[in-house]
Amino acid sequence: MLSRYLLILLLWSLISINGYSQDENIHCLCYLEGDNSPAGLMGVHTHEKNAWMVSYTYMRSNQLGNQWGSNLMADQNVLDKYLMAPQSMNMDMHMLMLMYGITDHLSVMAMGTYSVNSMSMLMINTLPMHMYGMPDMTMTAAGMMNSKLSGLNDAQLFLNYSFIQTEHHTLIISSGLNVPIANIQKKNNMSLASLQDYTYMMQLGSGTWDILPRVSYVFSKEKLFLGMQAGANFHTGYNAIGYRADDQYSLTAWMAYRVLKPVGVSLRALYVQSQSISGIDPNLNPWVEPGADIANYGSSTLFILPGFNIYPGFINGATIGMEYSLPIYQYFHGIQMPYANQWNIKAQIAF
Repeated sequence: MLSRYLLILLLWSLISINGYSQDENIHCLCYLEGDNSPAGLMGVHTHEKNAWMVSYTYMRSNQLGNQWGSNLMADQNVLDKYLMAPQSMNMDMHMLMLMYGITDHLSVMAMGTYSVNSMSMLMINTLPMHMYGMPDMTMTAAGMMNSKLSGLNDAQLFLNYSFIQTEHHTLIISSGLNVPIANIQKKNNMSLASLQDYTYMMQLGSGTWDILPRVSYVFSKEKLFLGMQAGANFHTGYNAIGYRADDQYSLTAWMAYRVLKPVGVSLRALYVQSQSISGIDPNLNPWVEPGADIANYGSSTLFILPGFNIYPGFINGATIGMEYSLPIYQYFHGIQMPYANQWNIKAQIAF
């Protein structure tokens, strides 16, 4: 389905730039000083030869409760099938990105991230507990269990090529590679689950070399910017544990407007489709919690993301941006935790 969107986006972009020449170069979305694209979006521009860009992004993601299909589920309904019912999951991610212009039309981009994932779950009342020797687990008097996992995520490398770059139109083709450096074999130290692995959704990486294709189109005229981007994450095989993580497809459309020289606003819609997991982690007990059961993976979600950018005039090429993500449609295969909200805050400088 998303492959058709990629083809439509490419054809539309090629048709729309008819009549313009490659010599009418605008070398990124920062010709008004600073990056005009939304804070949570990457890969929508290239840089001039020998130009650099460095950015730091903080992302906070919050998930609350349980949902099956498009319907919310009560805790008791989850506990009828599993020993624990998830209550909340938070992810705090810190990402450093470095981008360099190899030529005027080809840039290389490298990203490294560090995440802290935490989850709270409601225990079934009849479970016997033995909580000694569990540094990653705490239990409250109310029967709540809290788990946390932190560490480096997989690294990602991209080549971005400005296939077409004119005064008003830009078409970027990106080829990305996921480098599996994250440790996916940390133990959860749960006595009731016999020191099982962390669930699939808590893991910091896929454990495989993955292909990350992406195509981006941007129309710009004076202070107005309109764009679309389609991308995917294709896992190349099964990891050392024995499963293949869920493939993902995304499509986003956005607009940005430079209200004043130091301020811009943006609005973006994002659709994400996740597939099911293949294989299984033999160190997970699927009856313990929904996240340990591969039947509870695969989803379709639609988000709306308002945002703004600030351009401090005393630092050339600097941008500080923020996006706030709200879900407007969520459909899950099996029992999963719906998204409540997400923050993206980015600071970057090009030189």
